[in-house]
Parts: sequence; C-alpha cells; structure tokens
Amino acid sequence: MNSYNLRAMSTMNEPVIFSVTEIPVRISDDEFILALRKDSPILRLSTIVRGADSHDLFEGDTIRIGDVCYKISYSCGFVAISDDKQIIQLNELGDYTRESYGIYGNRSLAYKVREELICLSNIIGAYDGFAIINKFKDKTDPSEFQQDAGLTLDKKRLFFGDIYKGGLLVMKNGRPCIEVDGEFVDITRKG
Repeated sequence: MNSYNLRAMSTMNEPVIFSVTEIPVRISDDEFILALRKDSPILRLSTIVRGADSHDLFEGDTIRIGDVCYKISYSCGFVAISDDKQIIQLNELGDYTRESYGIYGNRSLAYKVREELICLSNIIGAYDGFAIINKFKDKTDPSEFQQDAGLTLDKKRLFFGDIYKGGLLVMKNGRPCIEVDGEFVDITRKG
C-alpha cells in the first residue's frame, strides 16, 4: 500500500477517516470534500492528520495507559510520547484508552505521483474515478499516489511504495519498513 489513512474534522466537528485515493479537493481556503465519496461531508483542511496502519491512531491523538497520558506523533514512524518523554512504539502498546482526537493540521502532506512531488492543493478535481492534478495533462489513477514516509536516507526522500535496498517500503505497525520475501525490516532502527 502506498498511502495510509488520514483523518480530518468535518465542519460539524465530527472526525472523518479517509484516504487520498478518495481524491480530496479544496473548495475554499480551509475546506475540502472527498470527490469519490458519495455525500462527502465538508472537511477542514487545517485538521488533517496522518494515521497509522494499526491501532486506529492518528497524529496528535492523546491516549492513556494506566495513569500516564501519551501523545501520538509521527517522526520516522508512529510513536506515543508521554509528558516526561517516555517513548513507546505502536507495536509495543498494551491496553490504552483514547482521551482525545488530535486536530492540529498537517497542511504540508506530500505525495509522489509519477516521480513528481505533489501536495493536496495540486489536486483540483476528479473525473470518472481519476484525479485531476494541475501538474499533469492527463488523468491520474488514485493508486499512483505515494505518501511521504517522512524520512530521508542515503540522500533520498522516501515515499511508501518506493523500492529501497531491495525491498518495498511499507508501513507495518506504524513503522516504515522494507518488505522482502514476506519479512518486514524497520529501516529506522540500526543493526
């Protein structure tokens, strides 16, 4: 998979989970709709956050484990960080309860399409199930979107779906990993 879930708050203040493959299209400075979702709610651009592939957690969410609160953050993978800077990887989370949704926005989400860097503002519409991107003369299949992995290795900015060191870059348990022969290796860990 080259892109993962996003979440934004609707103008009715409801959290809505979606994917870039549903073709988010701006309709005003801080509002967008999902062109491929029937009866799409109007969503607030300033509240978009990235989601992990597991745990139904998104950037900025606050969770509680026992008596300690943690904030979900993405920096070379998803982690939970407490006020006293304890860090837990998502695949190491035990039982938790969600205290609140993260609603600070990430307007700088980047994607790669046909080796071109694009952001959500480059998506200007949809036609017949395809995205219309202002950098291309023809329609774009939504499956071509590759989400920024948020890391640069060997002087190369990486996107999910890239081939890196012989493996396909994917997210596994909130971590950027390369998949080779069904095995997943976290590329952010040394050793």
